[in-house]
Amino acid sequence: MRKGSRKPLGFVWLVGAGPGDASLLTLKAKECLKRADVVIYDRLVAPSVLSFARPDAELIYAGKEPGGEKTSQAWINETMVAKAREGKKVVRLKNGDPFVFGRGAEELEALAEAGVPFEIVPGVSSAFAVPAYAGIPLTDRRFASSFAVGVGKSAEEGNDSVDFCKLAQADTVVALMAVGELEKVIAQLMEGGKSPKTPAALIEWGATPKQRVTIAQLKDLPSIARSKNVRPPAVLVVGEVVRFRDKLAWYERKPLFGKRVLLPCIDPENELASDLEDLGAEVVRLPVAKSVGIKKLKRRFVQLATKFNGNGKGDLREISTEDGRWRKFLWLARNNDGKELATGQSKLGTKVRGDNKSNLRPLPESFLKAVLKEPIHIVAFASPSLVRAFFEAVGHEWAKKILENAQVVTTNAQTANFCRQIGLEPSFILKAHTFERLAIVPTK
Repeated sequence: MRKGSRKPLGFVWLVGAGPGDASLLTLKAKECLKRADVVIYDRLVAPSVLSFARPDAELIYAGKEPGGEKTSQAWINETMVAKAREGKKVVRLKNGDPFVFGRGAEELEALAEAGVPFEIVPGVSSAFAVPAYAGIPLTDRRFASSFAVGVGKSAEEGNDSVDFCKLAQADTVVALMAVGELEKVIAQLMEGGKSPKTPAALIEWGATPKQRVTIAQLKDLPSIARSKNVRPPAVLVVGEVVRFRDKLAWYERKPLFGKRVLLPCIDPENELASDLEDLGAEVVRLPVAKSVGIKKLKRRFVQLATKFNGNGKGDLREISTEDGRWRKFLWLARNNDGKELATGQSKLGTKVRGDNKSNLRPLPESFLKAVLKEPIHIVAFASPSLVRAFFEAVGHEWAKKILENAQVVTTNAQTANFCRQIGLEPSFILKAHTFERLAIVPTK
């Protein structure tokens, strides 16, 4: 760049983070997080979502605490513009969908006025995702053919909230941010025609390990909510569809519901993380090491496999090894019908160093604070090399703090033995490639 020339202008993605469960992130949202130099995130964004950000990205908290400290909208707008003018790629990460009660339009207006290029990445809105995670459909052809969504508390102080008398005509009514105005919202719904006996649900921290659902008749819900100390964030659902909750509740019935699992890993997109999420856990991925020459390794396997099957088709898979200092891979060659070839022809192996300190990834304090802001219940280790990398990446003080109140599980006996050698006693050893048994691990 010539002296005196300006830096190229950066870019801002306005990204919806979904309601909490990281598996609800869109493919585009994950891609943006991987590319971002700066992530400006809201209070309700889950740690498991933030763990998809690059560890070297600048993470900036822009939350608004209920009844407490609030980051001003003007500061958020100014920060987005300033970071983009530094030539950086910025993700503005908002809970749910940024255009559903999320001030998304206001923030994009500020970018447009500043001449900053931007793109919108929609997210899964909590308006319908949170009821779904509670087993409550918003419509059903037998009971509800319409639904309305409103906000219980206005985003701006001094402004009136939605008039729920008007929304009461819908078969199902959903109210976001309604806890602080619950009595007023319910009074307006009954005034607008809802029967006092209409079933209603308050869903706290929906689609997260802290999800809690309170069910009552509409007229009784305020007093019951007070007795249970219901706190925001919570979604209110009113209508006959709430009756489905008894039969369709599924999320809390998963064996690892309520557990937050820390997974030291190399690649955030791995099978163990997906298996744990399928069991109901919130998985916080901790990228403690970098992959070593995997792309080159795959190209080599393709060349070799072509000699066997003529097409170079196949899958590169990592397998467990007795020596945790090495990573071992298999190439499973496939014929043109997609079937794996005979064992003798398909197995090609190589070794890649996994304990080289140059491959380790020390994690910045800001990243650790963001992804570890909630308690960790389980730490899952897949290999001895990842145990070593975990201590190196987070530092022994952070590691000690994490492990004090968490259980350790491993995916094989070799890793379990290594943990014992360094003073960690695994609570459970998983059978290779089977994760269902993890469900019986008790929480301390």
